[in-house]
Amino acid sequence: MQVPIDVSVWQRIHLGHAALEVVAEDAGVDLLHLKGPALDPVLAPDPRYSTDADVLVRPSQLSVFLTALERCRWELVADFPEGSPFEHAATYRHPEWGLVDVHRRFPGMRGDEQAFDTLWRDRGATEIAGRMCPVPSVVAQRLVLILHAARKDSPHAKFDMLRAWTEADEESRRAVEQLVRDLGAEIGFAAATGRLEEYRGTPEWRMWTAFTGHGSRLGEWRARFLLARGWRAKWHILGRLVRVNKAHLALDLGHPPTRADVARAYGSRVVRGARELGQAAGRGVVRLARSVRRSR
Repeated sequence: MQVPIDVSVWQRIHLGHAALEVVAEDAGVDLLHLKGPALDPVLAPDPRYSTDADVLVRPSQLSVFLTALERCRWELVADFPEGSPFEHAATYRHPEWGLVDVHRRFPGMRGDEQAFDTLWRDRGATEIAGRMCPVPSVVAQRLVLILHAARKDSPHAKFDMLRAWTEADEESRRAVEQLVRDLGAEIGFAAATGRLEEYRGTPEWRMWTAFTGHGSRLGEWRARFLLARGWRAKWHILGRLVRVNKAHLALDLGHPPTRADVARAYGSRVVRGARELGQAAGRGVVRLARSVRRSR
């Protein structure tokens, strides 16, 4: 009788990174390993525990890589539109290696070929589970952590900002600021460093305001609509506004959602939306009253 081997999630993530690198090399795909075990010790002197692997794929090679993943028994859990409002990553699961977020861009950075070239040109490499894996330069890793820390869903935000920015020397800060300009990451960087109001009124400002915990879901959806290019994309956003994200719901529940689960989630969504609409209307009335008083 074969005795199952107990492998921790952290060990599984290491093995997952190594397995993903093998897939990328066999497919001839450029892949950068992000966060978790890919972090430089300067930024993570202690193990940076995570529940999934994160990789960034060269945009022009994304479809090749995803096809190769599926051939190697990686199963799609949540596609890019389902992953987050930034639609930046798709989640895959492997029966042995666990979860991976496959990034086609990193939130806050441009997601084009030129941006990836910038990151790829200055890459380093680190050994993960016995496999040498390409990783961003330490400067780029600082920026990745800073941009991730700007999002309210980052459990490591305080520590990441401390190591990546607050404790950085002047030379490192200047290098990060130059990379911010090279990658078009100004608004995300401003959100992380407390200067987001400089971009007030832009769709990106609305999106980052929602993600730093100071905005509403309604504001987030408005930003997504304004950022969508073309009416087809805008109609797609409107359709998603009223639909329950079953992939996220399944991850939250730990099992495929039943009809009752979806109905409850939909009900909560409607109640939350109505509450936020009421709050927005109330704020509008207050602003109108102030305007009338000033005009007298």
